[in-house]
Amino acid sequence: MRYVRQMGIPKDAALDALSGYEETEAALRLVEKKLRTMKASPPDVVRRRLAGCLQRRGYSSDTIRKALMDVKNFREEK
Repeated sequence: MRYVRQMGIPKDAALDALSGYEETEAALRLVEKKLRTMKASPPDVVRRRLAGCLQRRGYSSDTIRKALMDVKNFREEK
């Protein structure tokens, strides 16, 4: 949010634009996209690579943990 304010965008406009944004959902979409290319890798390697990808994109550690837990639960159900 600070970055947006430094660019001169009013706080109200920034909050309105970000009101529908769910960080965890965005992280899950990215994880699902990345998983398509990692099918042959062992689970621990996949988890490490996904966590690194999310970290580099600026996601919080809490969001990364939630996204990876959702993926783990989804893979176990299959």
